[in-house]
Amino acid sequence: MEITIGIRGVTRDIMMDVAEEENAMFERVAKALESQTIIEFTDTKGSRVMIPTKALGYVQVGPDQPRKVGFGI
Repeated sequence: MEITIGIRGVTRDIMMDVAEEENAMFERVAKALESQTIIEFTDTKGSRVMIPTKALGYVQVGPDQPRKVGFGI
């Protein structure tokens, strides 16, 4: 699943492919926002990003579809 993370005061988004389920992702983000801690995201290649929830602007979940390659119709 592809997620896009927006950081307050930063013009660029962070885009990641994660193996986590959508509902589990939103529950984890909600819990981190409630406790005002640091939230960690790990992509499918093992890269990790830690973001303080005070800096978190948004988390957008994209469709869980395989990427098309070439000139598909």
